[in-house]
Amino acid sequence: MITLALNAGSSSLKYSVLDTKREETLIEGRVERINTGSPEGQIVLDGEKQLFTLEEDSHKCAVVMVFEKINAYLAQSGQQIEAVGHRVVHGGSLFSVPTRITESVLSDIRSLSPLAPLHNPANADVIEVALAEFPQLPHVAVFDTAYHQTISEEVYRYAVPNEWYDQYQVRRYGFHGTSHSYVSRKAIETFNLSPENSNIIVAHLGNGCSATAIHGGKSVDTTMGLSPLEGFVMGTRSGNVDPNLHSYIAAQAGLSLDEITNILNKKSGIYALSGGESDMRNLQEMINRGDESAQRAESVFVYRLAKEILGLMAALPGSLDVLVFTGGIGENNSVIREKLCARLASLDIELNLEENAIRSPEIRAISQPDSQLVAIIPTNEELEIAIQTEQVVTAA
Repeated sequence: MITLALNAGSSSLKYSVLDTKREETLIEGRVERINTGSPEGQIVLDGEKQLFTLEEDSHKCAVVMVFEKINAYLAQSGQQIEAVGHRVVHGGSLFSVPTRITESVLSDIRSLSPLAPLHNPANADVIEVALAEFPQLPHVAVFDTAYHQTISEEVYRYAVPNEWYDQYQVRRYGFHGTSHSYVSRKAIETFNLSPENSNIIVAHLGNGCSATAIHGGKSVDTTMGLSPLEGFVMGTRSGNVDPNLHSYIAAQAGLSLDEITNILNKKSGIYALSGGESDMRNLQEMINRGDESAQRAESVFVYRLAKEILGLMAALPGSLDVLVFTGGIGENNSVIREKLCARLASLDIELNLEENAIRSPEIRAISQPDSQLVAIIPTNEELEIAIQTEQVVTAA
């Protein structure tokens, strides 16, 4: 099936046209810096990047421009899209599986915006434009939270009043589900693990970061919670903080709850600790120059991640089969991988430093032969969206 996968983030839009049978990407690209005042996009055709600038700084304008590029490619290539898959960040308790999109489903996605205010509105805007552009095609919503619906009550419940859970759906949901699903499946296939009994921890490390404990291909615990803010330190997100922080800062600094939440999401994490840099590549350059704030940011990031990974071991019913790195940092930053694994000595991990230093798009092990297995598996969220979309469409 030829499927268009649309992956809208809070300030970005990634898109791919894929042949799911061959697991081949026919055309791909991304629009970045949406809602930042300087949106820019690129489309990749035959390995060459073509850049463009949006006329209006919005997801709706971005997806319209994307469709112009895609339709031009389709007209030239003779290909026809058969389905459209959409990444939706938050499905709440309403959606536990990929779902065919109707007007009612779109309305429900918008209604869940309070749980993901930076993401669900953008996801819904892209869906709305896509439905108008391709009204004859099936559209499927693939939810980041759906993969984590297998976690148990003892894992997803917060110790808060029951009415908060009953009336407001306050619980842990987890995110990056499409990435964790794809990467864990590839780990089982590549390393010949048991589909029913394998124990995997996937560390998805990018600007947003999460780690998930996976048993038999199913999520059993994950680091993100009610929102993508919970967990360890990220590019601009604080990760876990004392719940009393909001009231304390509101009283001391005179900030509103919304202002504090915005700071925790957009101006905290590595960005705050380093003094204004959220890109790990630039942070590494600062560290090489001896910048103490950058060193502090890296140290806090690595420690908090190690602590979360060791905590996830409690969710697995046996010893670990493989620790997998994915995402922009996880796949490309050998220094972070080395420093993290040095803190995981209790898991009997020893990296092969030569293998770890290699940059490659291939799936590969980076641990010593007698060590606990550690691997890099490049994620492909768009392919996973396309695969899950095809499963919904063909099952109808």
